[in-house]
Amino acid sequence: MHKPANNRILVRFHTKRAEIRDQIVAALGLENAEMEKRSRDLLRRINEGRKRKAQDQGIAPARAGMLGDTGKQVFGKHGLPNVSLAEIHSDLLACGFVLVGGRIVQEPQVDQAEGSFTPTNKQKWVIDVEYLADSGETTDLELAKRVEAFLVSHRIQSTVHVWDNPDGSATINCVGEQDGSPERINVLRYHPRRGFRKDEAMGSPPAGPTLLQKLREKIEAVAKG
Repeated sequence: MHKPANNRILVRFHTKRAEIRDQIVAALGLENAEMEKRSRDLLRRINEGRKRKAQDQGIAPARAGMLGDTGKQVFGKHGLPNVSLAEIHSDLLACGFVLVGGRIVQEPQVDQAEGSFTPTNKQKWVIDVEYLADSGETTDLELAKRVEAFLVSHRIQSTVHVWDNPDGSATINCVGEQDGSPERINVLRYHPRRGFRKDEAMGSPPAGPTLLQKLREKIEAVAKG
């Protein structure tokens, strides 16, 4: 087996809705996972650290207050639209990664207009699941079952941004669930030597209601009394 192109991969689900957060957490069985709470000041310090690393690599932003990132956007700055994650879990395990755990992060939403980095008073949540290569750890089998069921289900992500970082890690950032079934989807895959790639496939009718559809149904039921 070839050594994977990355040593650590995070699959991250971003949401601004507490209801969607709770449904993802329940589906993954992370109700007892620790929630890391980040303040605006901490978020600024994290970004400043990223900017310093970027400066060391000669890719720092020229203007103060801008977003600092040292990674490469694998699929460009706009990411991939209409993405299925159905294959990524099995791809990573086949490449020798182990699924070691999950966590929940609560942090301020950030205004990144024109490349700026301004934490606001509004909150968002990020639900992470972590894969490691050559860690000596073993896969959390119960979490693996839940993650596979969640990713292999009908859920299509509206947009996915994949970052390949200089330290060998990578992040798969999932932003929003597609409400409905697009005609064509991008299936995110992982190759042990070449890293991330995409396969195109025809869309199919959803097997059941999406998280957004469930949320709308709940809101409508409450409104009807």
